[in-house]
Amino acid sequence: MTEFPGTIFSDNYGGIILDAAPGTAFRLPNGTQVVHYSIDATGPTSLSMNLNPFGNTVNIIGFGFKSTFETDVGFTSLNVNFGGRTNHNGQSLKNLNADVVNVTNGGTSKVGVTVDHCFIGTLNDTTTGVNSSFATTASDYAGPTTITLGAGGVIGLYGSPEGLFFGPQGADHFNSNLTINGQSRNKTTLYEATPLATSFVISGKINLNNVNVKTLKANLALPNVTDPNSFSLTATISGTCDPGTVQLVVNDGGVSYIVTTNGLSTWSLQLGLPLPANKAKVVNLTAFDKNSSSVSNTGTVTTRTLVS
Repeated sequence: MTEFPGTIFSDNYGGIILDAAPGTAFRLPNGTQVVHYSIDATGPTSLSMNLNPFGNTVNIIGFGFKSTFETDVGFTSLNVNFGGRTNHNGQSLKNLNADVVNVTNGGTSKVGVTVDHCFIGTLNDTTTGVNSSFATTASDYAGPTTITLGAGGVIGLYGSPEGLFFGPQGADHFNSNLTINGQSRNKTTLYEATPLATSFVISGKINLNNVNVKTLKANLALPNVTDPNSFSLTATISGTCDPGTVQLVVNDGGVSYIVTTNGLSTWSLQLGLPLPANKAKVVNLTAFDKNSSSVSNTGTVTTRTLVS
């Protein structure tokens, strides 16, 4: 049971959804128990949650993010207390704005925090339980970010390969200092994507204490173009890719096209411009895995004769 102490809602503002995993329920201030709750705040809203120690998973999903912190935000503050003791609690934030996020009291067992496509001001995660985890994907952190995990902690700094967020291919952006604290006897492991620009960009300082860094290389077969050697100037090209490819970026003459492969081993793309007649044209391919690590290759598309 997850409890919301005091008055936490100021009506509605942006369509924030709280969703409990099976076996988890929310207790509202009036004593009502729910497994799904929608917040439509008319102004900045604060939320505090106390999770009991029996294992809960809470997902908070926002309507979307704003472009700057000068505009309204989903939460002025979000405070999550994992309840301590032995638990396996989890908290995920997706498409959310929050000025301040505090996650505390991880207890002695595994807890996990994930942040996906969020705007965060200041974040403090002190879930110091054994084998605790923190993962962030394509999110923006305006202020200082501090993550302190227990023995055997795991942190993932992942990008999002769609290339529609802030940085190169949707990297996490830390606009101030990033501090990660592990334990000296059993250090925290930090995983980052390769190339690093797809994983994170930091404007401040990065401080790593008792942390081992590992770079995740994409274990993908190289993508290829199937050269049609065509008599037509059709703007459709195709090729092969690794089934583990999440998205494929095809660059044709400086113009990038994004292909969602959906676990298939083939791809096709309708180009925006006709292919040149009687020429062999080189296209560049970059395949991304789920962690935004990538592999690249080139291919050739040949047209022999203009056919109207």
